[in-house]
Amino acid sequence: MKKTAKDKPESERTRRYTGKLASPIRIPAPPTFSGAVTAERKEKFDQESAEHRKKTNAAIRRQINQKLRALLKHYRIRNGDMDALFWAVISAHVPGFKIVTDGGNKRGRKRHWDGPKLSALYRAVEAVKTPLRRTDRQALTFLVKNDRDRWGPPRGHRHNERQWIETLESRLQDAKRYDRFVESLPDLLSEAEHTKK
Repeated sequence: MKKTAKDKPESERTRRYTGKLASPIRIPAPPTFSGAVTAERKEKFDQESAEHRKKTNAAIRRQINQKLRALLKHYRIRNGDMDALFWAVISAHVPGFKIVTDGGNKRGRKRHWDGPKLSALYRAVEAVKTPLRRTDRQALTFLVKNDRDRWGPPRGHRHNERQWIETLESRLQDAKRYDRFVESLPDLLSEAEHTKK
């Protein structure tokens, strides 16, 4: 039986892009040459083409910058951290870059806390924690109460909210370790490049 997106848990599905991230980069059509080819008309056409290229390049740069800002916002990455964006995108889209923990055949319910979900939890806690100097637990409590759809107890959770916050606190520790690991990847890759040479 073939698996569909509905069969996959939320954490395994690729986030759907919307807005600027769902539409292609649009450029105006280039000028076309028509009529008899004369030196004067060719020179005029070359000037129009050069002007078109200049305007097109500016339009492409502007749209790329808008889309990059939207992508940073989509992955909740602040301060324009392009390394973090790079790792967020490839770990979400390239199966070979997903980082999973081997655990053998453990009994019980499977966990659905992959790298992107751990990163999202870490960034959400940091965003809530920083302005008001909250502790991790205070930030998690705030998230559970104010963003139940995303951070509240999952359907079928049999324990109380306090126990769910403790679970999130454990996942937050995993998220911090994961974040440190992801931050170290550029160094690991450059070390691998140096040893390869």
